[in-house]
Amino acid sequence: MIVEVGGPETDEKGTYELLMNTMEAVRQVPDGQGLGVFYWEPEVGAGVLSDKYPLGASVALDDNTIQFTGALSAYKAFQER
Repeated sequence: MIVEVGGPETDEKGTYELLMNTMEAVRQVPDGQGLGVFYWEPEVGAGVLSDKYPLGASVALDDNTIQFTGALSAYKAFQER
């Protein structure tokens, strides 16, 4: 199980590819022993936290609303393969 994966919020395409490749690597673990992939703190990002954490997968739309980046669509795309 990969429990902390993430990529720069500014590189949506690269993070999408990172997630797809990571999930494929877990799928290839022999005997179905690969359990899953968790994105670490996808709901945060430089525009959300005061410490400017760069590996989240969201953008602030306003003070009370965030939107996930397209990078997280890799989870759905991988399931549909």
